Amino acid sequence: MARRPPRPFHEEVALIIVRMLLGLGVALLLWLVYMKVITHTVTNMQNEILANSQKAQMKASAQYQQIREREAAQRLEQQHRQTMSDEEARRQQVLENQKNAKVVQARSQLERQKSAAWSQFYKEPSYCSNWQTDQQMVGCQNHKLRTRSEFEQKWAAGELDQSNG
Repeated sequence: MARRPPRPFHEEVALIIVRMLLGLGVALLLWLVYMKVITHTVTNMQNEILANSQKAQMKASAQYQQIREREAAQRLEQQHRQTMSDEEARRQQVLENQKNAKVVQARSQLERQKSAAWSQFYKEPSYCSNWQTDQQMVGCQNHKLRTRSEFEQKWAAGELDQSNG
């Protein structure tokens, strides 16, 4: 087997330069893919946050509408009460206060039950207690958002126990 003659120096240098350029190209390509993944993850997280904030805004708007309707009903009731005798008005007020207290108590109890059900439903993964990277933080937050959404759906459907608290 015949030995090849050694390559000239300029060919060796050219080969080294080509290898370096290929290495840099691969590194650049990997960096671009990594940045695309991070950008995609952050965009997804922003979209989820936007959707949640829109839901919260719609809920607040509905609550505001309920408050306005309740205030309008209270104004009508007040006008009606002014025509009643003082004794009847006091009796009506006591009954209304009791009714409102029961409603507030029931809502408070339901919120406590829901909070307790959430505490039982969601168990944070151990790797989410101390984030090491931004990607891990995003993953943990996305996991919690998806779990909360699943919980809300099951809660609304009555699939979770709403009697204990």
